[in-house]
Amino acid sequence: MNNYIINIFGAMTTGKSTLAETLQKHIERAYTVDYDVVKKQISGFYSKRDREVATKITYDTLSSVSQTELPIIALLPPPKNERTYLQVEETGRKVINVELVAPLDILVSRYDERLRALKQQGEDISKLRTVDEFKETVQTPYFKPSNSHTFDSYRQSPDEIFEAVKSLI
Repeated sequence: MNNYIINIFGAMTTGKSTLAETLQKHIERAYTVDYDVVKKQISGFYSKRDREVATKITYDTLSSVSQTELPIIALLPPPKNERTYLQVEETGRKVINVELVAPLDILVSRYDERLRALKQQGEDISKLRTVDEFKETVQTPYFKPSNSHTFDSYRQSPDEIFEAVKSLI
């Protein structure tokens, strides 16, 4: 049965994209709805200005794909409240909620590495969050569904997390 959504959420740099890519390789015909991909599709994306429109496009895409028979891997913006999250539940599909976490110092280190790598590649990082803004963002509370399965990406390898998630399908 493919009538499910694997809803992967958590702070930036917890490994959500890594998990989604691994799942995509192992789930036939899986469609990934990815907030980060939507942001990249908006020319000159600037979070403070464009976050709301990117969020709307992402949830609209989830709604459209939910009308097909494809299994869905969802990387949505963290819901600020239950009402936002209900858009996932309202698809009528089985929802497997997967939260990825890691200690703050590890997340900051990963983000700093990401910024340095982008800068080294010649990328313009001026519109990205500073490390201080990142710290503030990752500490902002978000809605966590009560049926969530939480994995620590610092203590568990990507393969261990993948195997655990696969067993939930």
